[in-house]
Amino acid sequence: MFRLRLKELMGQKGMTSEQVATASGLSLRTIKALCRDIVSGRTRLSTVERLADVLGVALGELVERLPTQRGKRQSREGEGEQ
Repeated sequence: MFRLRLKELMGQKGMTSEQVATASGLSLRTIKALCRDIVSGRTRLSTVERLADVLGVALGELVERLPTQRGKRQSREGEGEQ
């Protein structure tokens, strides 16, 4: 699982959601969702790269890897096997 440190980095850079939306070409709705850690499986790498560029940070500074929950992953892998 991954999390974007978008809100934190915007605060450090003194940028508002509106400024990031305008500079990145992304919708304000998208920026606000990503600030709330709503990163869906449909979030494109190109979107994350744009945000990193706008914030002037490396991709690795924007994306934080979270520990995976083994129980959930194992139960999904075992589904359908009987």
